[in-house]
Amino acid sequence: MSPKQIKENIYSMGEIFGLKKIITVLKKMPFILLEEQDKVIEKCMYAKDIMVTNMEQITSSSLLSHSMHSIRCRHMFLKRADNKTFGNLLEEDKNSTPRIR
Repeated sequence: MSPKQIKENIYSMGEIFGLKKIITVLKKMPFILLEEQDKVIEKCMYAKDIMVTNMEQITSSSLLSHSMHSIRCRHMFLKRADNKTFGNLLEEDKNSTPRIR
């Protein structure tokens, strides 16, 4: 990747995260400069629009280090798991056979 492309990536990241936070973002996630910017933008838009997160949460997490497929699968898993009721696990443990100590 040429220095010109890296400079363009810094400017495009500044548009996404804001000029004040770009230094913090680059310190935490320097790999985003080498990744295709379309993929980074797609991940940010998915997290912002579909997952309803803000840029603070995106920058503090390791979300951008994962593939888009991994992000979608994890989001669907958490969304579906939230709809389930698991009951009180402590009550089930009390009713089961006592442990041998």
